[in-house]
Amino acid sequence: QTLVRSAAVPLSHPACVAARERGVETLKYAEFLGRLCPKDRTLAVAGTHGKTTGSWMLYHALRGIATELGHELPGALVGGVSCEAETNAVAPGGDAPFVVEACEYDRSFLHLRPYGAVISNLEEDHLDYYGDLAAIENAFARFVDGVDMDGLLVVGSEVSEVVLNSAPCEVWRLGKELKVDLLGEECGYFRFRVRGPKWATPEIRLGVPGEFNVENAALAIALAVGISTRRYGH
Repeated sequence: QTLVRSAAVPLSHPACVAARERGVETLKYAEFLGRLCPKDRTLAVAGTHGKTTGSWMLYHALRGIATELGHELPGALVGGVSCEAETNAVAPGGDAPFVVEACEYDRSFLHLRPYGAVISNLEEDHLDYYGDLAAIENAFARFVDGVDMDGLLVVGSEVSEVVLNSAPCEVWRLGKELKVDLLGEECGYFRFRVRGPKWATPEIRLGVPGEFNVENAALAIALAVGISTRRYGH
């Protein structure tokens, strides 16, 4: 009924040619993802790097909150397989949040209209497509402009004002509205807590190494807390 191709597969590929000959609809993955994602509960994780890790961190944070409050469990569609879930896709329960990895290549993420989003970082990448950093910033600004005005945008400390100025919603930025307190480290594994507007986590022991993952986790936790507060009122 439908053929979904990645941006790396051209329309001249034999499978795409055969699909057109048979009248089968052919979509880029990004177009398909845009159709699949419900606008009122999709949470997108974007950034030059850390998207896959951050997406699964957001999923697990949401899952923990939902379990604690007795709500339907979230879903996810991510570019990498979770070792725990042994899959890259989990269907959400009922009207629970749906986490997706939002890729900037080919401006794919512009097909999304998320309720909430994370942008972990923004650097020069995919220059074969974009050409320069200014074009990348412009694409991220257009992505941010698509976030629901009642939603939430959570960003890393180095995301430029060019991007943030396009946000129609509330923005929490690491180093401003969000603070991370490092509490200790052992063999590369960190202990920390996250503080946001009128909330703070208890001590968190991260299960993956690297201080860069502390920032990934902090952004994911912040969006999970912010969105859950909006959805459930606490």
